[in-house]
Amino acid sequence: MRLRVGTVLKLRRWILRLITVTLFIAFLLVYHLNQWEMETRSQWEKRHINNNWKYHYKNGNTVFQQAVGNTNKPRDIGRKQNFLAALVPVDIKGAQILKDIKRRKGKTLDWTKDGNISKMTSYKHWNDNIKHKLRQLQVDIFNQSRPPDSAYKLNVTLSDTISLDRQVPDTRHLSCRTINYASSRSTLPKSTVIIVCYNEALSMLLRCIHSILNRTPPELLAEIIVVDDASKIQNLKEPLDRYVNLLSKVTVVRNKHREGLIRARMLAARMAKGDVLVFHDAHTEVNVDWLEPQLLYLQQNPSHVVQPEVENIDAATIEYFPSSGKMRGGFGWDLKYSWIEIPKYELQRRSSEADPIRTPSIVGCAVSVNRAHFLETGGFDEGLKIWGGENHELAWRTWLCGGAVVTIPCSRVAHVFKPFSYSFDGDRERIVSKNVMRIAELWMGNYKQYLYATVRAYKFKRINFTDADRESIRERKKFFQIKFKECKNFGWYLKTIVPEINIPPENADVFGEVTNDRSRSCFNIRSDGYIDLTYNCFITRTRPENELYIDTSGHLRYRNLCVTLLYPSLLLHVDPCGATSKIQTFWSMHKFAPSFGRITIGIVDKGKHKTYCIEQVTCVLEPFVDRQMPQAMPCNDENRFQLWSFTYKMDYSQVY
Repeated sequence: MRLRVGTVLKLRRWILRLITVTLFIAFLLVYHLNQWEMETRSQWEKRHINNNWKYHYKNGNTVFQQAVGNTNKPRDIGRKQNFLAALVPVDIKGAQILKDIKRRKGKTLDWTKDGNISKMTSYKHWNDNIKHKLRQLQVDIFNQSRPPDSAYKLNVTLSDTISLDRQVPDTRHLSCRTINYASSRSTLPKSTVIIVCYNEALSMLLRCIHSILNRTPPELLAEIIVVDDASKIQNLKEPLDRYVNLLSKVTVVRNKHREGLIRARMLAARMAKGDVLVFHDAHTEVNVDWLEPQLLYLQQNPSHVVQPEVENIDAATIEYFPSSGKMRGGFGWDLKYSWIEIPKYELQRRSSEADPIRTPSIVGCAVSVNRAHFLETGGFDEGLKIWGGENHELAWRTWLCGGAVVTIPCSRVAHVFKPFSYSFDGDRERIVSKNVMRIAELWMGNYKQYLYATVRAYKFKRINFTDADRESIRERKKFFQIKFKECKNFGWYLKTIVPEINIPPENADVFGEVTNDRSRSCFNIRSDGYIDLTYNCFITRTRPENELYIDTSGHLRYRNLCVTLLYPSLLLHVDPCGATSKIQTFWSMHKFAPSFGRITIGIVDKGKHKTYCIEQVTCVLEPFVDRQMPQAMPCNDENRFQLWSFTYKMDYSQVY
């Protein structure tokens, strides 16, 4: 009996050892298989993704969305998915894309009619030999190694598969399409197109160049100057030179050291031969008859600045999307560019959809000027570093000193609006802060206090001028005084050109659109005085009609009115300040950041004190059933629907 028990125990031990060894061997096998798979996939991706000129998408849009998630599907907070977050898997899981891509044999570009890939429409002025050489070069340069897509903040893998000569839809209004420029082309001035690139996606840059060559009459194009601002990506070096050497009228100029967008543009402007300078970002694409209406306008108005109707190239799908045509350029008090809806008075001024639209500022990615006037009046301000504010400075100077700034709706140019496309050598926030401070000192007069109050409310943006900075500003002002003799003040500009912009009150603590952190909806003032929520509010757009502020006396104000709490519904309503009410209210903001936190309201009702927090709710009260409304509710630290942000924190103690 003892022998049997001992035998069983020994057998059990051997079984356990065998199981342990088996599991260990299985673990090693799985580990090494995973390593082998990753290495194999990496090599496969390098060989096939970088050779993706051999492939075409069955449906480029669908395939990319399967790989990174449906980027057009809104989150439950009502916004488009973050492309940067969605893009990362493309670099790791390229096989997910490529398993739906069909391989093409041979080494010629073969484009399909499916999805968004247009049929090849080569530049009509090139001979067959040049076309063949260009195709061979495309095979070579798109086969070279490059950074991952996430480094470019756009889907370069897809861009590399799309024809550099793709067709785009003619998005112009019918009144523009009926205009015939043939008879006037011989009398129009010639242009120089200036493109500055820094670590740009090569296929996007080349498509930009091809679109200009394809859709610009040769007699109107003097040259294209590409300025490489000391890029670090290798395919923008020798491969770009080889390619451009086959293109007529295209020159690459290379900066030995990083100069930044502003100085790089001025370098090319001084070299230019054309009578008109056209500044384009490297990730743009021009449409049909894009140049003629700009040249015609500048020929008649050489002191003006023009921009096309800027349309959109989707960073994820590389699709070309038309503009709504309802927005014009503006600015916030921190001098960030913003889109503002074209006001009724401007729409009524125009007699046709082809008429220019007066715009307070320009977006900067595509702008044209008369070369002589531009250089004589100071060009871009080279006292501005790298990037930031040069668009406002040019627009303001033009408006204040006798010119005008307009959008030409018959000219269409599309642009990739990337999350933040320009790279800085140094602290971006401090560089941009000093840039906008310089612009304020040059042009804003007493209104500069609003810029300082918004920008310097944040400690990391508090930067001071050096003695050299101040001397540079004095010299620039002196130059303008001599050149223009007399310019209007900024108050004239606000009253005449952009009267819809609200000026922040000097007793405001926070000011602007009130946006919910969870849903990204914002306060909307209804015609009946109630406040509901709208999703027609974005970081890059402002709706001055919906700007509110909390003052230092504890009031939530809308212009000269006050926001009150209707009791007992606890909905928000706009009423004259001081109106008879059964309750007293005190508004404040429990801040987690200068302009972000919980909006609280203290109530005194029949001697009892209560504190509520404003929350986004689905209303159950008539007549607002199922409507999204802000409502006073018990405070809850875990509820993100109780977190709000104003556009600006105002700190007038920081006026410089």
